[in-house]
Parts: sequence; structure tokens; C-alpha cells
Amino acid sequence: MKTTPEQTRAIIRWGHQHRRMLREEYRRQFVAYSATRLLAAGRDWDLVEAIANAEGEPYLVKWIPAQTSEFQFF
Repeated sequence: MKTTPEQTRAIIRWGHQHRRMLREEYRRQFVAYSATRLLAAGRDWDLVEAIANAEGEPYLVKWIPAQTSEFQFF
């Protein structure tokens, strides 16, 4: 699905606004979200993408890692 630059910015903005919730609730999962909501989440990328495609709106799929802190000290 082709997206406009405005749609892309809106999707990225939603991800930034909800990053804490995504990090806390969806660790070690793929998440698909649009500019307005979370579309799908799970460990199987193909399934997450299939669910997101069925919604019919532009989306982004992102992997949420287990380590979610902003800083790491070694």
C-alpha cells in the first residue's frame, strides 16, 4: 500500500506517543500499528502482517526487543 509523507509521519507519531505501552506490553513481539491504533501483535511476523493487511489502512510493523531501556551500562 502506497502512503503519502503525511500518512507516514502520522504513523511514526503514533508509535512515538505509545512507545512506553508498546515496550511494556509487547516485548519480544512484532507489532503492527497505523496512525490511529494498534492493528496486530504477535511473535509470527507473517500472521501480524496478514492481520494488518486485512485492516486496509497504512501501517508499520516493528519488532519490540526484550531489552527496552534507553541506556545500557557495561
